[in-house]
Amino acid sequence: MPNWVRLASGAILLVWLAQLGWQAWALARDSGAGISGADYSAFVSIGGLLLLFGHMALNILRPAMTENGDTPPPARSPDRDLVLRFAAFVAVWLVYVLLLPVAGFVLATFVAMSASMFLLGRPNPVAVLVGCAVFTVTLKVLFITVFYISLPPGFIDEFITELVFDLTS
Repeated sequence: MPNWVRLASGAILLVWLAQLGWQAWALARDSGAGISGADYSAFVSIGGLLLLFGHMALNILRPAMTENGDTPPPARSPDRDLVLRFAAFVAVWLVYVLLLPVAGFVLATFVAMSASMFLLGRPNPVAVLVGCAVFTVTLKVLFITVFYISLPPGFIDEFITELVFDLTS
């Protein structure tokens, strides 16, 4: 697996967990509960993920040791296109956090996942769009029926929620 994929994965997890921590903190603050279990677990999780991401970055950036203990010659620097795609990939998920409360979970997740797949170089646009749509709707249904977690609503989210509860009643 290329190093930039590992860094991108860690960055996505970091952004996602930071957004969850921010929401948990805002909910606890608004309820007047002060520092709650949600705050504590979110901050511990964020701290753990920061340590994990830092460890990943150090492992990627330091030269690997060869079998005889010597360090290999320095690797060539990544090409400009790869760096730009990685920056765009991270930007997509940062915008996702901002788009989520406005557009709703389904639309924001579909757009972010589709954009990410195209940035990662997936050649078949039909497969990308269908796969992202199926995954996003399945995740939404799981969140509302199995985990009982409320997600930021949008017009598509409300339609799916009504449809699921009409089918189950």
